[in-house]
Amino acid sequence: MAFDVLSSVCVDGDLRTVWPLYDPDFRTALAEQWVRDNDRHLHAVGEDGDTVASALAEAEPDHPLWMHFERVHEGGELDPQGFDETDWQQRHGCSG
Repeated sequence: MAFDVLSSVCVDGDLRTVWPLYDPDFRTALAEQWVRDNDRHLHAVGEDGDTVASALAEAEPDHPLWMHFERVHEGGELDPQGFDETDWQQRHGCSG
């Protein structure tokens, strides 16, 4: 399952398909962090951060800002077929 999730998000750029598989607390944490990172912009357009975070954390989100949230979390540097955990940890300053 982990490989399928990584492939969907990192290779296909499709977070929505696997989003319901994520733990609800993890979805909430990601949504709340995104809101914190974008608080100034959300406030400028009159969006309530708590409301946005709750909507994005739903298993089947339909908030208009989903596409922006998804864009931040899709793709990236992780290639699941060539993933080397030790190398990743070293590059990101993590201990094995």
